[in-house]
Amino acid sequence: WGGGTLRFFYSLHALPCIGFEAFFAGKSFVYSADTFYDPKGLEGLRDRGYLSQGRYEGLMDFPFHYDLCIHEAGIPPIHTPLSALEELPHDVKKNLYIIHITDEKGNETDLRLARAGVEHTITIETKPK
Repeated sequence: WGGGTLRFFYSLHALPCIGFEAFFAGKSFVYSADTFYDPKGLEGLRDRGYLSQGRYEGLMDFPFHYDLCIHEAGIPPIHTPLSALEELPHDVKKNLYIIHITDEKGNETDLRLARAGVEHTITIETKPK
């Protein structure tokens, strides 16, 4: 199997959802699962006592810097508002694809929409050993 690693984590959603990270050949990939990522919104949940400091920090430390990031966007407060992802730095957005959003909404943003179908397969190039 070449030494790949998977790590699973809980996202923040009304129903339990599990995201995951994958590491292989020096490359990294993260899938958010359904989640609420919005720095101001998460801060408010923490300040009102709905999130512990540790849970807040874990959600805020989402690995947007990975080689490939598939992140959902939808209707808050149980999904990530599109605006929170649009505010990310350009160097982060270059590896980001959004899901869980209509094509119409996806076409209204500068973020890339992960589209269904084999013809839209996303790959991460690796160097042979």
